[in-house]
Amino acid sequence: KIILVEPGTYSGSLSVGSNKTIIGTGPGVRIDGNISISGSGVSNVIIRNLSVRGPKCDSYDACRAGSDAVYMGNGAHHIWLDHLDISDGQDGNCDATQGADFITVSWTKFYYTYDKEHRFSNLIAGGDDETASVGKLHITYMTSEWGDRVDSRQPRGRFGNIHMLNNYHHTGGGQIHGVGKDMALIAEYCVYEENRSIWTDMGSPRGWRGIGNIGSGSNLNASQGSVFEIPYAYTPLA
Repeated sequence: KIILVEPGTYSGSLSVGSNKTIIGTGPGVRIDGNISISGSGVSNVIIRNLSVRGPKCDSYDACRAGSDAVYMGNGAHHIWLDHLDISDGQDGNCDATQGADFITVSWTKFYYTYDKEHRFSNLIAGGDDETASVGKLHITYMTSEWGDRVDSRQPRGRFGNIHMLNNYHHTGGGQIHGVGKDMALIAEYCVYEENRSIWTDMGSPRGWRGIGNIGSGSNLNASQGSVFEIPYAYTPLA
């Protein structure tokens, strides 16, 4: 099913089932709330051309206990998020945990509009003991942007094979890529207007590799450990 959404502001939570494409028909399609793509039977989902803004939360604990602006998990797979504007997630802007798999995020902007304590944008797997995610979490982020007030998790993760391609990071945050347990991350032809190393070892990663990156960040094209063979053909932008 293809669901066309007219411009306007819609409040609440949207839970998306299998075999759905949801497309904003023009500028100004906004969800004040969250989107959930969750469940082992949920697959073949496309979300395009809309904005998602999480409700405001007032303290670190309240934000941490809140909802992600966009959540993918519990076995959901084959998901494409394209041309989205995602901000102010209470816990995270766009998290993928509990065995989510085969995800592409393209032409999407992540940011926060206010200075709350908990500004952690993109988490992949929620803990080192998340056995449902072992061998899963194949995720590509391409032509996307991490901007205002993002403090960390661009992304931060475990277990997955993560390909970052032609992205733009200009957050001034405390952490860019946090690479944790059994995770491998390749970042290539990205721009980092940051003031620190783009890599943080979060404990027992498989490894990381930077290729062709530019900007003011440090260790842009460093490598550590082993990564993975990218399973599709592509041509990076300059």
